[in-house]
Amino acid sequence: MATPIVSLSEEDASWMSWDPNVETVWPEVAAPSPQPVPSPPAPIEEEPEIELSWQELRAMEDARYKKWRRPSKL
Repeated sequence: MATPIVSLSEEDASWMSWDPNVETVWPEVAAPSPQPVPSPPAPIEEEPEIELSWQELRAMEDARYKKWRRPSKL
């Protein structure tokens, strides 16, 4: 890929983002040292993956649903 050539006018080429007549004021104190990098969190513990038949998966989902379902108040 070619780099485009951009020509600037003399006015644009002489433009500066600062005023050279203004004195630069430097801070009296040094910048604070960077903080130590925290250690990464422990990995999430997951159940080992196992192959289940659709009947076993359905039974597990049904059991999980029944565990969290509230009985209706009729």
